[in-house]
Amino acid sequence: MTTFAFLGPALGGHEGWVTTQGEVLAGLFAADGHPTLVSSTRLSPVGRAVDHARDLLRWRRQADVAIVSVFSGRAFALADESLALARVLGIPAIAWLHGGNLPTLGEQHPRWVRRVVRRADAVVAPTAFLARWADTLVPGTHVIPNVLNLDDYRF
Repeated sequence: MTTFAFLGPALGGHEGWVTTQGEVLAGLFAADGHPTLVSSTRLSPVGRAVDHARDLLRWRRQADVAIVSVFSGRAFALADESLALARVLGIPAIAWLHGGNLPTLGEQHPRWVRRVVRRADAVVAPTAFLARWADTLVPGTHVIPNVLNLDDYRF
């Protein structure tokens, strides 16, 4: 059975914070019986960076695949760190793109963004918009829509 390691903000347990797609997907995989590892619940980006590095090192013999949430802005550096370390440790990694500002970040820092996204063994995006943009960097980006429990929303 595949062991999934999720790296990104897992902040939904904090009052006032939204549960992330990584937390939702990790819960679904765990409910289906897959071993699932989640890092990190820290609010501080620096604390999350430390947790991601520590956890990847600790999980290097357990994790079959690292699923790395890739956001724009300052959070992009966390994805950079996680994807680089996963590669060094020989853990296959999926870059899971989030947020419509990634193309803007790519325009501002094209070499950095290209380098980080190309470290991934696979790239997925929740929308065709992000997938088209990512395809300019890494052909073959897959669209996997966000996971929503419709029972959580009133119509």
